[in-house]
Amino acid sequence: MPRRLSLRTIMLGLIALATLGLTLPGLGWLMHNRIEQEREDLLMQARRLTAGAAPLLVNALVVGDFATAEQTLAQLNRDHFFARLSLIEPEGAGEMIGTPRLAARHDGAPAWFGALLGATAVSVRVPIESGSQRYAVLLAEPDLAGARTALWAESRYLLVGALGLNVLLALIIGAILTRGFRPIRHLGEVAERLGKGDFAVRMEENNLPEVCPTVHAFNSMAGNIEKLLAEVRSQAAANRKLAAIVAQTDEAILTLDHRRFITSWNRGAERLLGFGAYEMLERPVSDLILSVALEPEREVDEMLATRPPAHWETRLRRKSGGDALVAVSASPLMDEDLSFAGTILVARDISRIKAAEIALMHAKEAAETANRMKSEFLANMSHEIRTPMNGIIGMTDLALGTELDAEQQEYLGLVKSSANALLTVINDILDFSKIEAGRLDMETLPFNLRAVIGDTVKSQAIRLQDRPVELLYHVADDIPDILLGDPGRLRQVLLNLLGNAIKFTEAGEIAVQVERQGGDADQVTLHLSLRDTGIGIPAHKLAHIFDAFTQADSSITRRYGGTGLGLTITRRLVEMMGGGIWAESEEGRGSVFHFTAAFGVGEDQPDAQPIHLAGLRVLVVDDNATNRRILCDTLENAGVQVESANGGGPGLRALALANVRGQPFDALLLDVQMPGMDGFAVADQIHLDPAYRELRVVMLSSVGLRGDATYCRELGLAAYLTKPISPSEVLDAIRMVMGQTPHEARVVTRHSLHEQPETAAPPTLPAGPLDILLVEDNAINQKLAATLLQREGHRVALAEHGQEALERMQQNAFDLILMDMQMPVMDGLECTRRIRALEKERGGGRPVRIVAMTANAFPEDRDRCLQAGMDDYLSKPLRVDQLKRALAG
Repeated sequence: MPRRLSLRTIMLGLIALATLGLTLPGLGWLMHNRIEQEREDLLMQARRLTAGAAPLLVNALVVGDFATAEQTLAQLNRDHFFARLSLIEPEGAGEMIGTPRLAARHDGAPAWFGALLGATAVSVRVPIESGSQRYAVLLAEPDLAGARTALWAESRYLLVGALGLNVLLALIIGAILTRGFRPIRHLGEVAERLGKGDFAVRMEENNLPEVCPTVHAFNSMAGNIEKLLAEVRSQAAANRKLAAIVAQTDEAILTLDHRRFITSWNRGAERLLGFGAYEMLERPVSDLILSVALEPEREVDEMLATRPPAHWETRLRRKSGGDALVAVSASPLMDEDLSFAGTILVARDISRIKAAEIALMHAKEAAETANRMKSEFLANMSHEIRTPMNGIIGMTDLALGTELDAEQQEYLGLVKSSANALLTVINDILDFSKIEAGRLDMETLPFNLRAVIGDTVKSQAIRLQDRPVELLYHVADDIPDILLGDPGRLRQVLLNLLGNAIKFTEAGEIAVQVERQGGDADQVTLHLSLRDTGIGIPAHKLAHIFDAFTQADSSITRRYGGTGLGLTITRRLVEMMGGGIWAESEEGRGSVFHFTAAFGVGEDQPDAQPIHLAGLRVLVVDDNATNRRILCDTLENAGVQVESANGGGPGLRALALANVRGQPFDALLLDVQMPGMDGFAVADQIHLDPAYRELRVVMLSSVGLRGDATYCRELGLAAYLTKPISPSEVLDAIRMVMGQTPHEARVVTRHSLHEQPETAAPPTLPAGPLDILLVEDNAINQKLAATLLQREGHRVALAEHGQEALERMQQNAFDLILMDMQMPVMDGLECTRRIRALEKERGGGRPVRIVAMTANAFPEDRDRCLQAGMDDYLSKPLRVDQLKRALAG
């Protein structure tokens, strides 16, 4: 085997070749330049000497004195500078006069070196002429022997120096390579030990910057290999443990190949189904399936087609003949190159879980039934209480409007005061029930804080007109005028606290202070405090005054009345506004109630101008024919050009057709709950289409859910209203959305309509009297409503229940029906549905307007009114202003 050269030897040889390759051409270049310089020096000297002799030669040749010319040439070469010096004929044919040629001298330089210098390459020709007459040419060739001798000696010194330098450089580089390759040899030795299994071996640190990264990399590699082997050992132990777990677990774990044949079967599967592994291996998994809806093979294929992963429930066959209800999870089984090799199935017995779920479902249904019964009881209780309260308050107002003496006025005033107090108690109980059920939501709309505070405080001033109590309020200057929040709930909190302060303060003052606690340009936190000089609260009672059905002293209930719910409702409302409430008090010296609330910062709104609806084009999209008819009639009466569609798809086609015709719609009334494509799906398509950027979309929903308002803002909707919606609310909503820019961040809601400034004239009563059918089973309420209506000049007919109302409808035509909800024989909802059915059968003519009168105060009651075909909704106790608004329609 031939001997291998070491890397050091190879590198030394390469370096020597490279050095010689660079040195020799350098020397050649240097000598070439030196020779050229020497030749130039000889030529210059020859030209100088010949130039001085040329005039002498001219003079001699002119007179034909060739002896003088020959002496001149001999004198010119007396130092033997020229190897040849002669005069040749002008045409160069032959030599005229010449000096003897010098014999070739041995200069010690080799022949090849003389060839570099060029023996015949240096010569000077000087013409000997006078005027235009040339007599001869002086040819002078310098002797090169001396130059060759000097240059050869110089070259030898350079060559010897270069060789010495190369030898020295080779020795230095050899020493450097010897030291530099020492770590490499050591690395080879360490790597050999590593290859033999010594994974703890490491290289020593080296100061050479070129070697340090290699040392670090090797040590890191050795460390990684050591860690990897430790992890492999740990993983092997974990795999053994996992294999034991898989074998011992109660869950059935099996694997399938591409054909859906079983390839493994653990003990859990054996315990669950009774089959041993020897019985099930290489059998199709469909043999285990007891599918009800599909063939076993189809069920497996459809479930596994969704991998990874798939989850489903099925029944598996037991060896004993029964079946097991299991939850199956399927995951892909991958081989080493991550390609699909089969499926892992994990089946868990869920018989007990299903039994528990069924029991839980039954318990849930029972709880929902109980909750529904509680709600129905609460609504019925509300109806049963509000109905007589309507009679008491209404008849008292009628009586107070007649001529009475002072004593009668006093008695009836006390009756009205007591009735209002009782109504307050009822409202507190209903509000508390809504809060407990999570059915009380907060709105976000712009409002003027100073106006809300001022109006609320001023509305309570009349209650202090007979007491020496001063009512004050102050709003700090650094608080913005326009805030974003729920002004109705803020007003309710203030009214509750003011009501308590007024109730317990006989003299002194009640002051409301509003300060800014914090916030930024987009949000502000307010600190509101209400201070009174009333009876105060004992210190040990302060911690409990916000608890439900709790008052500071049981004697307070007897003296001042109340349920103890006011402060509980207030605390819940404050918490919903992102704040907290607390109180400070000293018995006998008054109390201070504090609460905080967070609001957004709104922009000042310019004074709104009345929006005229005549000429607007509006599309109504609703799958309910009655709702479409009501909305279309309402808008047409206001001069609006209306079209309708019975679903989302037809609505989109109507919008597109209107744009093609060049008659786009200005607004869209869109129902949420529609089959096929609901209102939000339609709004989403409209939002994505730039052709509808100017379209105002008003969403109508029978079921207001949390998050709907946020979703409406994301879709760029103009308004979101919950049904039932009165005609005036529909028209006000259209006015509001047409008065703002399309896709404005503010979404108009029912509360926005209540908070909007008056931009148009209030509704007025019809010019002539109306024929009104009053359907009411309570005699007192009949008397009250009939009296109120007759005072306005209307003609009133009475019916005590729905069946009687139907009979009167067949005998007479009415402009308006005031319909009670809960009545014997036939209730108001069923009666309304039958009236609408009769109108549809008859066809033609304008449908009669039906307004509900009910003591029920829940949103779903209003929804039921609209769904039954009613036009408006009045809650009891009836108020004159509400009744007038309903009549104006």
